[in-house]
Parts: sequence; structure tokens; C-alpha cells
Amino acid sequence: MLTDLREATTELHRQIEEENTAGRIMDHSISMEEYKNLLFQNYVAYAISEKEISAQLSGYKGTKHKELEKDLEQLSVPVKIPSFPGDNFSCNSEAEALGAAYVVEGSAMGGM
Repeated sequence: MLTDLREATTELHRQIEEENTAGRIMDHSISMEEYKNLLFQNYVAYAISEKEISAQLSGYKGTKHKELEKDLEQLSVPVKIPSFPGDNFSCNSEAEALGAAYVVEGSAMGGM
């Protein structure tokens, strides 16, 4: 099943990574401003998703946004989360929260 899932999503992952600044970290071509923006974007995404996951899963301790917050503070980047039009990510059940947690945790593993 894992092999089938990997094969079915390979092209989507490739397309996302082409447009993602994170690849520029690996090839050392990212500027400091791009790096700060990337950290902030990840901070916002994790803060919003971890809050929603925690609301449905009492044992979930989402800490990725807190770690990114420390990095941003060291770089003198404000950590206020802006409001976005159509900002409507939510987990409305334990099953949705488990799915979101799977994606959040999996993204961290893939980044390693």
C-alpha cells in the first residue's frame, strides 16, 4: 500500500517541490529574506493546523510552530499571524484531526 501511495503521489510531490523555496536551502541559493519568508509561511501553516488538531485530539502536542517561532524571533521577524481571506482550515472531527496530524507529522519526516 505504501509503495502504491508513493507512486500515485510522486508527480504531485515533484510539482510542489519545484515551486517551493525549501529546495533552495539544499542547493544553498536561498537569500536571507527568502529564508525568513519560508520560515514565516511554515510557522503560520503549522500554528493554524496544530491549533485545529489539538482541539480534536486531546493528547496532541503540536510544537512545530513553537520551534519556528523561536527561529523567527532570533531573526527579528514578527510572529503575528495575519488573517487571510477565506482562511477556513478546520478539523471538525477526530478523524479529520488524525488525517491532518498525519500530514503535519509526515511533512516533517519528509523534510529530514
